[in-house]
Amino acid sequence: MDPGPETAQAEPNSPAVPPPFSVVDKGTPVFAQIADQVVRAIKEGRLSIGDRLPTEASLAAQFGASRASVREALSSLQFVGYLESRRGSGSVVRSAAPEGAAHRGGGLRSVPEVVDILEARLLVESEAVRQAATNPPPRALGALRRLLQGMEVALERPELHARTDLSVHLALARACPNRSLAQVAEQLINRTEGRLWRSIRDRAWEEGRLPRIWLGHHEAILRAVTGRDPEAAQAAIRIHLLSVLGNVAATSPLPEPERDRVARLEARYGPAPARSRTRRPSPRTGGVPPPRSSVPGRPRSTRAPEPEEDP
Repeated sequence: MDPGPETAQAEPNSPAVPPPFSVVDKGTPVFAQIADQVVRAIKEGRLSIGDRLPTEASLAAQFGASRASVREALSSLQFVGYLESRRGSGSVVRSAAPEGAAHRGGGLRSVPEVVDILEARLLVESEAVRQAATNPPPRALGALRRLLQGMEVALERPELHARTDLSVHLALARACPNRSLAQVAEQLINRTEGRLWRSIRDRAWEEGRLPRIWLGHHEAILRAVTGRDPEAAQAAIRIHLLSVLGNVAATSPLPEPERDRVARLEARYGPAPARSRTRRPSPRTGGVPPPRSSVPGRPRSTRAPEPEEDP
């Protein structure tokens, strides 16, 4: 059984590793070159699991790039799963492979089991997000903004091999003030694993249309949580999970009783007339208003507020 990619276990205060990077070429997207150099350093063993990267300022000097480009690259690698951000340590190497790239064995073995987990997440995860919106921790909001910035970048760079938005869901669950509820939500999110689920998920990410809609869902969730609107936050995460459920139903053979169950879940948790300050969902864009952008086909930017100080 393949245990999957190793993840970071090193102490948060381990020293930063020696610089393995070189100055980038200004002729191609700078953030993409930075991300590529970091990934190559991890895969070639020059960066190990648990190693702490230098500060943004130091990396910018090594790459001959702006801190904004460095931040964009690191955000994309955090979203994909190569890195994680730790308080007091900055960016730390988390894995030698993208999140969701390895089959860990076990997991969900039938489509009805997938529907079971998504039904449970509609109940538990949506309540965790609702509670998170009552008094969201500023640090959690910053982490979510960086992850969504990373998701936007990763969707533009297929070579990063983004295959899941697991990191966003876990960050939302961890923002819940009820630790017991947050832990149950995390357990359900992490149970969305196995060969069957991976095949359903990978088809969607390879095609690319749904992940861009899902980015819009996550933006709507973040807006509601930031605006301390619990009902809107809960409605937005349910719209997203129903979209995931709809993709399962559309791409997998479902017995008639399971199709009836999916229909009942959609009727129960689907969007109702707006009762909050947020804009009413639009079914033509997967349940969220179309993103505003000057670039056709590109989601509205979720750039994080300008620079936080390096840890």
